[in-house]
Amino acid sequence: MNAAVNRTIELLGPGDWQSRMTAEQEAVYVWEPKRGGRALIVGPDGSVLAAASSTSPGDHERAFANGERTPESAFASSTAEDE
Repeated sequence: MNAAVNRTIELLGPGDWQSRMTAEQEAVYVWEPKRGGRALIVGPDGSVLAAASSTSPGDHERAFANGERTPESAFASSTAEDE
């Protein structure tokens, strides 16, 4: 799970990240436990699916299981701001 948290920090920056394995696959659900927090599911291949705090973990996991992914280019602006 540390690799998934490191991937999250790489894409979204440092934070109070929590993590757990997803219910049905070998992916890791990583989230910020706060109002308005962000969440990512990180697959074993490093692919990710980002979601807003308004998305339930179950809906987020189903979307990931159905093959939805967030392109890495979507994170370019957030990582550039942290530099």
